[in-house]
Amino acid sequence: MVAMLQVNVSELVAASWDSRLDRGKRSVLFSPPPSTSIMSSSFPIPNANLFIFGCPRSGTTLLAELINAHRQALVLIERHGILNSTKQLNLASYQPACVGDFEALKCEHQLVNSDLLNRLQAQSILRYGDKLPKLYEHQAFFDQVKGIDVTFVATLRNVFDVCLSYLARLQSTNDPWSYSIQDGVRDWNTYISRVRQIAKDHRVLVFDYDAASSGFSEFNAFVTVCKGVYESIGLASADDCIDMESLQGVYTRAHGSLPSVNPERAARRLSPEQMRAIVLQADFTGYVELLQMGEERICYPIQPPVAAG
Repeated sequence: MVAMLQVNVSELVAASWDSRLDRGKRSVLFSPPPSTSIMSSSFPIPNANLFIFGCPRSGTTLLAELINAHRQALVLIERHGILNSTKQLNLASYQPACVGDFEALKCEHQLVNSDLLNRLQAQSILRYGDKLPKLYEHQAFFDQVKGIDVTFVATLRNVFDVCLSYLARLQSTNDPWSYSIQDGVRDWNTYISRVRQIAKDHRVLVFDYDAASSGFSEFNAFVTVCKGVYESIGLASADDCIDMESLQGVYTRAHGSLPSVNPERAARRLSPEQMRAIVLQADFTGYVELLQMGEERICYPIQPPVAAG
């Protein structure tokens, strides 16, 4: 039964690939190449403001944690998520002096690591911001910061693993998560479309979560991936700039939880109807376009912001 299901899914995916992905047909969609380069691009980052966003369940928390292992970065974890969800987010919420002001800023996550706060108070932070998965839905915020040197890092993960993660949380007994696989495809499609629109006016880097995970097999490889990310956002990658103990903790949490991208794996958890819905509804064309911009890099710019006037 399982074998037959895998064959049917493979045929379904292959048919969709031929009809919709003829421009790319990149194997990275299902199995990121182990030789993927992590070299950063020559993309200057002149300002401290840094925000991470992406489709939910696409690695935004992991990216924030590995960036926070750098001694000159502080990325909050959905600290102002309520302001974002109510479309009241503004750049003033991220003034360093406002970090401890929980009530006025309606912070969703009130606890911040004391070591990170010490960095901020010592004025040693060069990159400062938040990770807000659905920030891409808040157009007013992007309008507000247009023309300001703000850097956005957008995580990119394949739709199959995103939907499997939605399903896993939905089926978890103690998890208040209420989003279905259909919600996952919808959110993923919206994100794929929005990130390209946002990049027309803003500095946007893409973090290829699937390609990065191929370097998580052992800690030294993970450190190499992280150093590439640091360089991409304008931070030094020397060992003395990195809290290796903190990075080891991030690696321990991530290692073993990032399966290889494989539609047959999805088939073992999803019904044929669910797989068909994903394949027929997902915007693979837009996804492959984003992948191709990377030219096999893990963290790369979509394009420089359009010059005003």
